Amino acid sequence: MAGLRVLFTAPVFLSFLAYIINPDWLAWSALPLANEVRLGALVVALACIPAIGWVFTSIGGNISETVLTKANHQLVMHGPYHWIRHPLYTFGLLTFCAVSLVAANWFMLFATLIGALAIITLVIPREEARLIDKFGLAYMDYRKHTGALIPRMLRRGDAARA
Repeated sequence: MAGLRVLFTAPVFLSFLAYIINPDWLAWSALPLANEVRLGALVVALACIPAIGWVFTSIGGNISETVLTKANHQLVMHGPYHWIRHPLYTFGLLTFCAVSLVAANWFMLFATLIGALAIITLVIPREEARLIDKFGLAYMDYRKHTGALIPRMLRRGDAARA
């Protein structure tokens, strides 16, 4: 699994690093975008900074750098976790996408989207399996009311009451 993480994340981080060091290195993948789009993306990226801080404040000592649960791990369901099960991935991916648009670079955006695909198909299912092992029915119930990366707007049963 670690090898797959490197395979999917290396292009993202290396492309961003290359752009930071010398944007001309990625000039071959320039994306013609209107300044208004780039400015809007900058606003989104800047808004993600306090949102990521909110995630870290909410999760506290339950943060882990890999797909694992700690012995004293608690199920966090407050803060952004009230609506989204994986808000760090949500805000992280949103930040990388926004910065790619600010940089007006399709390769950076493409690498981010490939990384997002890996998170959605490989990382989240493994994390959730571990969380189900740890928290059982409590986590399964939590999943019914929250979205993985975006909030659930309509919960089961809400349509019948509407």
